[in-house]
Amino acid sequence: MAREGALAGSTLCGRSASDAALVPGAAAHVAIRPEDIAVAAPGGALDDNALTGTIEALLFVGDRYEARVALGGEQRILLLLPRAHEWREGQRLQLVFPSDVVSVWPA
Repeated sequence: MAREGALAGSTLCGRSASDAALVPGAAAHVAIRPEDIAVAAPGGALDDNALTGTIEALLFVGDRYEARVALGGEQRILLLLPRAHEWREGQRLQLVFPSDVVSVWPA
């Protein structure tokens, strides 16, 4: 699936979540559980099925952090981050979306 807007220029792979056929170039919805997103510090080449984001807001909730991450433009996601790492607002992250857990539906 090609990304539009601030995320244009790359593709995201996933599996069809329904019996409906996915048409190349057609609009689609993508879903992934937040705990399935792998997080790494950016650097070097962007992994396949990955996005770069920036932590906008960070809240420590005991055993983890909840982070609102800006992906570009108006697109944001909520991530759960382990407390074992020192996270900070403004930090850039590489978010990897394993294709076997990404679900895609026709829009």
